[in-house]
Amino acid sequence: MKWMETIKISIAENSRAALEKQLAEILANLNTEQSHRIITLFQNVQDGDMCIQLNWNNGTAQMQGSRTGIFLAHILKEFGLTSHSVWIEKD
Repeated sequence: MKWMETIKISIAENSRAALEKQLAEILANLNTEQSHRIITLFQNVQDGDMCIQLNWNNGTAQMQGSRTGIFLAHILKEFGLTSHSVWIEKD
């Protein structure tokens, strides 16, 4: 089953530089550990908020998300408001 998680971050004004540094380290480590790229980072053109997308091609989607998604959402709360959601591919 294909499924994905999104973690949206409304960044606090004084947190952007620290967040970008932290995200670069986290994303590099997580993508290196996987056999394929599962994590993609997006930035909102209008306000600069960010969204992380985790793509999974196996297993069953958990309502609360994967351990990786829960971990990221927890860490990123330090930098602003976060929203974590799980999506499944519709046939």
